[in-house]
Amino acid sequence: MILDLGNLHRKYNLEFNGVLHIGAHAGQEMGTYKSLGIDPVIFIEPQPNIFKQLKSNVGDKAICLEMAVGNYEGEVDMWTNENDMNGSTSILQPHIHLQQYPHIVFDRRIKVPIRKVDNLDIPQCNFINIDIQGYELEALKGAAKYLEGVDYIMSEVNKEELYKDCARIEQLDSYLLKYGFNRVETDWAGWTWGDAFYIKQK
Repeated sequence: MILDLGNLHRKYNLEFNGVLHIGAHAGQEMGTYKSLGIDPVIFIEPQPNIFKQLKSNVGDKAICLEMAVGNYEGEVDMWTNENDMNGSTSILQPHIHLQQYPHIVFDRRIKVPIRKVDNLDIPQCNFINIDIQGYELEALKGAAKYLEGVDYIMSEVNKEELYKDCARIEQLDSYLLKYGFNRVETDWAGWTWGDAFYIKQK
């Protein structure tokens, strides 16, 4: 996360009843969630090797699901990169990312299961944290029902086509506005990408 969740919590007087974290990697945010008293914590991570790290790091403190999420059910290929701790892995083909980060080499592809959030048997949480390298909009389209019970969303966002056909921030804004979400914070620390925080207007 580029945006500081603790600062957002204080600034907007946020009240969490759980978090669905899509694109959890190794669960680095677990400490932040615990410090804010967020429970339950649901981590979703599709990469088998990273998922093992996630399970080892969080143990039984969180619900961990090994899958990708999108707007359909089945299997999907992912572009992976061993020399970046798999942190830039995406369902989408790298594009501007190759020029902005030439040291990150996407050297293989893996096949993983993909599910719709709306079809998962998971607790309803009012906070979604999502970072899946340009595929955020597709995942949120598959969570249309789940979004009805969500109050806050933190999402990675893109100005440019970092990955081919990735959603731009304007598209994400437009989709989430249909569910009553307004973007209240944005940090472009990544230059072509950054973090955005959305709050549902009551």
